[in-house]
Amino acid sequence: MTLTPSLSLLLTLSLLLIFHHHASASYDEIRSLLEFKKGIKSDPSNRIFSTWVFPSNTSACPEAFHGVVCDPSTSSVVAIALDRLGLVGDLKFSTLIPLKFLQNLTLAGNSLSGRLVPTLGVISSLQVIDLSGNQFYGPIPARLTDLWALHYVNLSNNNFSGTFPEGIRNLQQLKVLDLHSNQLQGDVGQLIPELRNVEYLDLSGNKFFGSMDFSVENVSSLAIDVAKKRCQLNLY
Repeated sequence: MTLTPSLSLLLTLSLLLIFHHHASASYDEIRSLLEFKKGIKSDPSNRIFSTWVFPSNTSACPEAFHGVVCDPSTSSVVAIALDRLGLVGDLKFSTLIPLKFLQNLTLAGNSLSGRLVPTLGVISSLQVIDLSGNQFYGPIPARLTDLWALHYVNLSNNNFSGTFPEGIRNLQQLKVLDLHSNQLQGDVGQLIPELRNVEYLDLSGNKFFGSMDFSVENVSSLAIDVAKKRCQLNLY
């Protein structure tokens, strides 16, 4: 079939728009990562400072960035894994908002601080959040429960405070929730029944209170470690 000049022009323009959108998205993601990097003040291994630099090709995945993983078919950033690098800093989570396809955010085992921001709730692709073993603080934003794809959340060994946000029953994919060793509080009798599909839960080392004198048959395969002083659960 021979394309008419007008159809040929339309096809060319469409392809250019697609390419421009893809290139623009990659550029925005690179800028996002570099803004996020500004919060890191110490990088003993020099893995971040030496590799997270503005690349010559801003339309491709920043695969040279240590700990960054991209989808091979789209070049979109899908994972940031910077665990146990001895990093020190005060992170601005709002800088990650342009990473619309981010699935895995792992920063465990560093000395990082900062507050979670409600706008993280717009990254609906997030499946794994592991911030354990840091110095993050403040409340857990209510919009965390908008992340319907989450199946693993580990916020243990930090300084998070306040109550866990309502609406956690929205997280139907959630299998692991580890909140131990923070300053969280609330009635476990209200929290536990919301965890319909959770298979591992650790609330120990917090200020949770109350007991559960009811059956947890609706909480599938729930494994619980909540036995440290302030939280006693009677499971049967």
